[in-house]
Amino acid sequence: MGCAMPPKTLRKPTKALLGVLAENLRAYRHARGLSQEGLADLCDLHRTYIGSVERCERNVTLSTLETLAKTLEVTVPRSSHQDESRRAVTMSAEDPQRFVEAIRRSEFTIYDPIDMGDPELWIPTPDLEYLLDRGLRGVSLEGLPLRTRSKAVKQHVCRVLGYPVPFSFARVQPRFPGQLFDTYTQKSNNLQIWNEEIVPSRRYVIVRVADDGKIVKVKVVTGQALALFDTTGTLTRKYQARLIPVETTAELISREDTDLLKPFVKTGINLKGLASPVSYPVAGELIPISELFERLTFLVN
Repeated sequence: MGCAMPPKTLRKPTKALLGVLAENLRAYRHARGLSQEGLADLCDLHRTYIGSVERCERNVTLSTLETLAKTLEVTVPRSSHQDESRRAVTMSAEDPQRFVEAIRRSEFTIYDPIDMGDPELWIPTPDLEYLLDRGLRGVSLEGLPLRTRSKAVKQHVCRVLGYPVPFSFARVQPRFPGQLFDTYTQKSNNLQIWNEEIVPSRRYVIVRVADDGKIVKVKVVTGQALALFDTTGTLTRKYQARLIPVETTAELISREDTDLLKPFVKTGINLKGLASPVSYPVAGELIPISELFERLTFLVN
């Protein structure tokens, strides 16, 4: 005599859990200065998918949750943790120097692995750029041979981030495995990566050196951002611009923003108290190109 099996129950996450995940995703996305479309592009997802998750309309698989967490530089557990959105909102307002102090106390070396998103020791990309730009700008490399110059920069990076300076640097990729970044010291503005696969989770630190040998700017680019320009698996192209002098002191090439940017710009924004020169772009806080031109033209001599 046979017996009928009970029908399988389709298990779904509770609305409360979906709400927590949606709130955290939105908060961390804003903290990173990403639009829904920008986050979707970095994760190889459709923009409508991100929107539906943030509206609690769609469940998220573990693999997709892991991808989203890596992109937003947070651990998977924290992405679904209650009250985590409060930390995301205040994250950009916290002093990045706290990461330096925590690293110094840990006595970690640049080779000791750190979990991406670790709240104490992992330095988020915006904070990494801030610390390195502030700490390296003005450092003179004048007269140093190319190989010595590269080593000097890595030594300064260690000091700025609170790491002990090693006697010699191991030949590993990337050069700073603990924080997953490598340094490129150069006088040009374009980044060239030859015969090397672009790793989405890796950061690429571009140290800009002026003709007098002084560091004038540090920029941090993620592998995910670079991958958007790569079609071969190896980035070898240069992206350059050329200035053609004309009689006018300023020229607006196009009065219209691109269709991709239009949803995120807003006219008549008062940026005082809202943003600073080091703020990352946020949707709704971007000025249209024509208005930006009018505001800045008087500065041109």
